[in-house]
Amino acid sequence: RDLPIINGSPFKLKQPYIALVEQIMNQISKDLYDVRVELRKRRIKVMHGRRDDEITEYEIFIRGYREIMRFPNVHLRNKTESLMLSYLQVATD
Repeated sequence: RDLPIINGSPFKLKQPYIALVEQIMNQISKDLYDVRVELRKRRIKVMHGRRDDEITEYEIFIRGYREIMRFPNVHLRNKTESLMLSYLQVATD
């Protein structure tokens, strides 16, 4: 969603920002693929459950066992922001 915003912004030099976002998205895609492969190897399945304004639920199936985990949306947002900052730092180093 950030690429259309960058394209529509009044920056004089958009290409460096676009290249940075694309590089980060490629790295995130690779990391997610690696996580999916590892989950499949360990026979773990994660499914999105119920979601409301304050809590997001995930159902986790591990070798026949079912676990429901609930996370506050604020925590998920903060964790996402932290991961984004770490990807930005790696990309700019």
